[in-house]
Amino acid sequence: MTRKEIIAKVMETGLTHNAAKAAVDTFLAGIANAMGGGDYVKLSGFGTFYIKNKKARRGMNPKTGERIQVQAKKYPAFRASPELRLLINE
Repeated sequence: MTRKEIIAKVMETGLTHNAAKAAVDTFLAGIANAMGGGDYVKLSGFGTFYIKNKKARRGMNPKTGERIQVQAKKYPAFRASPELRLLINE
């Protein structure tokens, strides 16, 4: 489902296109800002968005075979709620 399709679904509640777009954009920006600040976002019945850490490690450039040091980094992750897992597996 794309952002455009989500906006169309929100419009089914009676909002105008601009109001629905603003609502979806505000919602997604809120999630992004919370995660950017290091917080997690829990949506009951849906799941939790959180940040995972990847440790620094030794790697290799596949083109040259040179050994390199890959820096530690953070990345977003999602854990589905039991209700969502059940819905998906039906």
